[in-house]
Amino acid sequence: MTDGIYYRPKFRVASKRLRNSGEPVEGRGWGTGSVRPGPRGLDWHTMISTFVMVFLAELGDKTQLSTMMLAAQKRSMWSVFAGASLALCVTSLIGVLVGDSLYRLVPPGVIRGVAGAGFVLVGFLVLLGKL
Repeated sequence: MTDGIYYRPKFRVASKRLRNSGEPVEGRGWGTGSVRPGPRGLDWHTMISTFVMVFLAELGDKTQLSTMMLAAQKRSMWSVFAGASLALCVTSLIGVLVGDSLYRLVPPGVIRGVAGAGFVLVGFLVLLGKL
């Protein structure tokens, strides 16, 4: 929100078919097609891209396979779903809090370099059969 004007999102919403115009929308409230920012200014593009990235990364992951195994063994589908969802939410919260703190203390280039080196190291360990 800038000067009382809400801006249109930079993605398409199925119900309103908004374009990538980025033009201000006059008026306030949900009825005018405006976007109401969250407490810290909810960035829909970041939220959707994060969802897609985490969703695709978790498909076929050890977490999903172990969750399927637990659901098959325990025969309590909703309890396993609730436990797995809570665990993913808590680990994501820890990741966000640590990432936000690191971003404030360490330059982004250093974070990207260390993260990239960590992924390469894990990849080599997987190839060598150590993980």
